[in-house]
Amino acid sequence: MKKFIAVLLVVVVLTQFCFGFTVTASADTEESKNVVEELAKDYVEKYIDNTFLYTEHDLSENTIKEVMRADEQVSVAAIAPTGAAKYATATGDISFVEDVADYYTYIRASQNIQRYNFEYAVHVTDSTVNENQATVQLFAEASFRYTLEDEMSYLGDRYTVELIRTNNDWYISNMTSDGIETEGISKQTFDYDIAVAQFDSYCATIRPELDAAADSEQLEAMDAFDENMELQSTGDNIDQSRTYNRTNAIAYANTYSSANYTQATGNDPNYLNKELFSDYTEDGGNCQNFVSQAVWAGFGASNTKTAVDIGAFPMDKSGTHKWYHISTDDRACWTGVNSFFGYFQSSNSDNDNIGMKGNYYTIYAGYDFSSVTTNKASLLGAVLNVNYDPTYNDGAGGYGHAILLTEATGLTFNKVKFCGNSPMRRQVLLSDSSYTYNARLRLIVPTTMRHIVKCEKGNVIYPQHTYQTTYSTGTPCTCKTCGKCRLIVTPNMMRPMKNGTATVSGSANYTCYRMAIGITSPSGTTTWKEITNTKNASTTYNFSEKGLYTIKLCGRDVEEGSTDINGKLITSTNVTTVFTVRVW
Repeated sequence: MKKFIAVLLVVVVLTQFCFGFTVTASADTEESKNVVEELAKDYVEKYIDNTFLYTEHDLSENTIKEVMRADEQVSVAAIAPTGAAKYATATGDISFVEDVADYYTYIRASQNIQRYNFEYAVHVTDSTVNENQATVQLFAEASFRYTLEDEMSYLGDRYTVELIRTNNDWYISNMTSDGIETEGISKQTFDYDIAVAQFDSYCATIRPELDAAADSEQLEAMDAFDENMELQSTGDNIDQSRTYNRTNAIAYANTYSSANYTQATGNDPNYLNKELFSDYTEDGGNCQNFVSQAVWAGFGASNTKTAVDIGAFPMDKSGTHKWYHISTDDRACWTGVNSFFGYFQSSNSDNDNIGMKGNYYTIYAGYDFSSVTTNKASLLGAVLNVNYDPTYNDGAGGYGHAILLTEATGLTFNKVKFCGNSPMRRQVLLSDSSYTYNARLRLIVPTTMRHIVKCEKGNVIYPQHTYQTTYSTGTPCTCKTCGKCRLIVTPNMMRPMKNGTATVSGSANYTCYRMAIGITSPSGTTTWKEITNTKNASTTYNFSEKGLYTIKLCGRDVEEGSTDINGKLITSTNVTTVFTVRVW
């Protein structure tokens, strides 16, 4: 017997639904198209209403299951156009949708997850209508707050609704969605009673005292590198390794998570970073591509087409194990969930001059983050692999989806939020999904991107880099022998923000003759701020337009025309890092 939870507080429902009807279609194709699209849209709306706002729409209404329930002896003439087997399959498919909806309602209502300022819309993106069968593609977007004080959370899912026509009437025969599939729920493996028991078991083992202990802000041993560490050159090599900046990774993930719907594809290209990266939504999923980009940003990447096209560091194009994305040679390690982990695991264990370092952990079903850490801060910017499949890769096991953790107020799933793509998620609680209760998880915690640059010229390797000395302001950063530069400029990336005044800032690892910040508005106007003899730069700017701003952080090591103590001209080098800010 399924459990039903009555929720005392139901937040505003903005859409009223029409239900309990069957529409009769004429033979006219256009009329049939309108009918099936209306039925499909209404069905998805009921599903959303049930699973997010805990209402009680009957999801068998206007479906083939309703027909079978109304008449157990459906005539041979009635089912002949489609076939009895199709009817039986469709009835099972609708029962599966009902079970999934009941499961989501149960786990969300049991946790008393509420949604304030809840708004959603369902859009038909495509439809195909044949004589007796039809398929409708839809995209559903939703926005809400978990509390009145929370920032806005967003979800976006692509749905497919199938329909059958019998005796000139159309009925729903199946519904699938990216959200259901990426959470590892399938008709073949999902059992409502088992799934609920797993959820109840997890809830019974939560230890609040561990979650309270996680409020410590000190990073533990799993984060071996200080994010504010000043990277200097070593005696014989330039150490350009970069520590993982969680704040920047999270800012990027929020910037490139869709916030509203404008395109039939279900992912607004204005929100995906499509000028620089391909979109794999239609080719098996865009999730790891999105997560790789966020990790890349966390390691100080410059958000420019040139940097991406050449696979510039912090992409790893020259190591034994490679991780990069360029339009002519997309690496599976950049776009594939298990391939990315293979890269991370291999790169982490070797001693190449370049490669990603960090830690990874398995979280078994029934456990949460307290099984691998006692500190919530270590979760920020971490990669979480979900949708575990024990049959993947000849039984070795693998994961089907990747997300980026973006907020952690504790170690339990109801205190951790994430961003993801395909399906789109922005600042959504882990406890709002089924990712966490019925299968193991894999936590990947990047800490540094190792990059040791030797002094090489031609075929000769020199014992060390050498730099000129000057009495002027700034620090010479270009090696006299090989021409490699040791200067790094790191921005403090910004999350999407409401239009208004804000501070833009960044820093360099050496004192620069000049640092500059250039801000280009969505309409193309550029404003510059320059600061001399500094390793830190900041400016206050009025973000008055809505849209995507481009910000350049520049550092020039020494003044052009500077000479060393012997009067010899010193190479003046400018280093620029680019990032973006979304203003709404």
